[in-house]
Amino acid sequence: MIAFTPVPRAAEDFQQTISAEQILATGRRAFGNQTQIVAARELGAGMFNSTYLLQLHDGQQAVLRVSPRPEAAVFTHELRLLQREQGLESALTAVCPLAPQTLYVDFSQELLDRDWVIQTFMAGELWDEVQGALSDADTAVLWQQLAEIAKQIHVAPGPHFGFPDNNPGFSQWQSALAHITEIMRGDLAKMALDRPDTQTYADCLVAGQSLLDTVTVPRLVHGDLWPKNVLIDRSQSPPQIVGLLDAERGIWGDPLAEWIFYYYEVPDAFWDEYGRPPTDHATQFRQLAYHGLYTIQLLLEATRFGWQLEPFWQTLADLNRKMEKIVS
Repeated sequence: MIAFTPVPRAAEDFQQTISAEQILATGRRAFGNQTQIVAARELGAGMFNSTYLLQLHDGQQAVLRVSPRPEAAVFTHELRLLQREQGLESALTAVCPLAPQTLYVDFSQELLDRDWVIQTFMAGELWDEVQGALSDADTAVLWQQLAEIAKQIHVAPGPHFGFPDNNPGFSQWQSALAHITEIMRGDLAKMALDRPDTQTYADCLVAGQSLLDTVTVPRLVHGDLWPKNVLIDRSQSPPQIVGLLDAERGIWGDPLAEWIFYYYEVPDAFWDEYGRPPTDHATQFRQLAYHGLYTIQLLLEATRFGWQLEPFWQTLADLNRKMEKIVS
């Protein structure tokens, strides 16, 4: 038996832990009988996959990540996220050595009825959790470092536009955005929540196809590039970014499609290092389209977390008006 510390969860919670016995079984399958897991602690920082810090008998550590249970209310664009992340790993680690390496993958559903991977442990503190203890100067330095990392990631070319598991892949960027929009609208419709504004948004993607397809080379988009997924080391002065986590929402597309650019207050320190986007009509339209895409995504997530829907609908309507003005 192992020393196991799960996160207390209610039966209706989206995330549900696996048992200590199941954790031991993953270790035996991944490492064989020579390496034993002696302790496991569930980490509560993420909101989708369940994550466990594993302590091995030789003092080494590793991280077990497990997909949601089969009965969890997973949206269509969230299916197989761990598998999608594996489709990006070689490209990501080639340009970003701060990303964890995968030690073992099991998508067979044999041992667990959930996908799971074991990855290398990355030491450090989550930036978001210690933000309040950082000076303004240290925070600015970290944003500059994140901008440098983002630039490294965003130059990596991909084989197609869309999800990395090629399910499906597209030769044009607009087609990938239209597909993602379609499947998210389908999930809204299943819950009887869809409105005409999502059709207006989809029509704008069609009208602005030539502007979206100015993006001709698919590039690596991390998909979750924010302080909640960044590990830092405060023992150095200034602090240093030492780890970048959770790329399961990554995609091959336009670097400007990082969601953080639209639903997080990215400071000037980042843009001064990364480079500010141009202000031509094509770029403006693309930015509006990505903001709209993530607004539709947040309409779905609002149903999961009990957020108010109306502010997102208002935002989408405003974005639609701005896109229509550009393509009219």
